[in-house]
Amino acid sequence: WANLVWEWWKKTFPQAKITYVNAGVGATGSPYGVLRLDRDLLPHKPDVLVIEFAVNDGNGAMEEMEGIVRRVMKQPNQPAVLQLFTMTNQGTNTQEEKTKIGLHYGLPMASYRDALWPEVKAGRLAFSDITADTIHPNDRGHRYAADFVIALLEKAYATLPADDKKLSAVAKLPKPLVSDVYEQPTALYD
Repeated sequence: WANLVWEWWKKTFPQAKITYVNAGVGATGSPYGVLRLDRDLLPHKPDVLVIEFAVNDGNGAMEEMEGIVRRVMKQPNQPAVLQLFTMTNQGTNTQEEKTKIGLHYGLPMASYRDALWPEVKAGRLAFSDITADTIHPNDRGHRYAADFVIALLEKAYATLPADDKKLSAVAKLPKPLVSDVYEQPTALYD
């Protein structure tokens, strides 16, 4: 889905230099993601980041997720942060708890689960139509995920003023919802 979102950026802003960085690592959650920020993502100075750990975090990892959000939002270029919530073949994910972080920080959020799980339960869509296994989307599933993220981007784009001098200031980062313990992690690599 990420490369499909990148294609949208290139099509929407053909004169801009758009760089695609997929820092995702399969079968990992936000505890590993927070440790990889300085090595794998932040050196690229992203302007927009989509965070998706809805399945691999299981129950918990709120501190790590909040650490990722806070660390990214404190970058000098003030990147936009969005959350995406995918799901397992049972319709489960950590959306209920992770939404609390999104609401606290005013993040745009898209739920793959909320859009597609009712269709699966009603029998109008087979889970195998959107996934290659019990979790990972196939091409059709990736298209849906991309469309959900693109809808958020288009909604934001439509609300921008014609004159960039009229843009609102970025809101001050609120106090942590859960903890700021993972805001400044250190990972040592050999």
